[in-house]
Amino acid sequence: MQKSSVDRNIRSFVGRLKKDFSIKEMRSLDPGKVAQFNVEVYRDEFNASRFSDREKIFNLWRWKYDNNPASRGLKNFGYLADYKNTLIGQFHVIPADVKIGDKYYRLAWGSDLAVLKRYRNVGVSAFLIQHAREIVRRDFAFFLLGGMNENSYGVFKKSGFINIGAIPRYVKITDFEAFLNAYELPRFLASAAGKIVYFAGKSLSFRSGKHDEAIALQVVHDFGDDFKNFWNSISAYYPCIVKRDPAFLKWRYVGQPLWVYTALTVKKHGSMKGFAIVREGEVKRGKLKGRKIGIISDILIDPREAACSRKLLGGVTEFFKERGALFIKCDILNRHVSRSLVGGGFVRIKSQNSFMLNIYKENVSESCLGLASLRRNWFVSSGDSDLDFD
Repeated sequence: MQKSSVDRNIRSFVGRLKKDFSIKEMRSLDPGKVAQFNVEVYRDEFNASRFSDREKIFNLWRWKYDNNPASRGLKNFGYLADYKNTLIGQFHVIPADVKIGDKYYRLAWGSDLAVLKRYRNVGVSAFLIQHAREIVRRDFAFFLLGGMNENSYGVFKKSGFINIGAIPRYVKITDFEAFLNAYELPRFLASAAGKIVYFAGKSLSFRSGKHDEAIALQVVHDFGDDFKNFWNSISAYYPCIVKRDPAFLKWRYVGQPLWVYTALTVKKHGSMKGFAIVREGEVKRGKLKGRKIGIISDILIDPREAACSRKLLGGVTEFFKERGALFIKCDILNRHVSRSLVGGGFVRIKSQNSFMLNIYKENVSESCLGLASLRRNWFVSSGDSDLDFD
């Protein structure tokens, strides 16, 4: 079905739905009422603890919206479905500054799509999404989505969002013996496999320039001028990417109330050539549930410096080995970083995290429109969207 037909069908459906439901902007509602809705809608979800009381919710919103450097001039960050004066669904947006070619625009990341259980499967999500999609064009050039379940993916697609493809997931096992023991492999075989992986890792470390005194790895606790200079020096190699200047990095990884992050940098002759932002997590289901894992939330490299990239990834691996992580995962869409991950011993596995895009063509130059339309030009990490909030 052509996109124009989809738009007509969705608009017709939304028009009928408006007889019973209305959409209200987050800014027009009592914050306490919206917070209470979030307590209720997430009560039985995996992330219920994050929305267990109003103060937690207000802290999250203050960080996500009020403190966000891309929020300048914006007053509304969410849309709520109202049925007979009862809030039954919501859809929020997180603003960000994005570089397309050599121009900067503001984009909206879709987040927190949620509907009360008793009102699901009657079209409320489609109603919210279509309304937000039309209103967001007033302030944004792009509307992006990263990661979604099968049901919401279908609704987004029917609403006119373009599927750019999956955000790849890369993993590297750091405790191979424990991993195999969990799946009841004979102990002697698990031990032998662990030794093979250990020596393979030592070989990778040697190739990474471990003994090159010009290349230095460091854990840092602030995002200063080094990060500004690094961004200015390499941003041209990434045609479509959220601006990663110190203001964004401080907001995203220092002030964030959900996780504690660690930043690792790699330098050559004192000049930064890459950084990785990492945190600890745990396996959520299956035989390995509860086991500690490492997560690379963000990683940006100088694509001209392969040895520095290997050094950085070797440092990330050692960081998590020392903390007893079973494996490391990294959700990222970018050809430069993907190549470095594979070279550093990571393996790509199947990912269900789709990347979807809506471009407001009237707000984007023709040259930038061509760049943004192609998957190969995008850099998207889990730290860009709410993928990293889970």
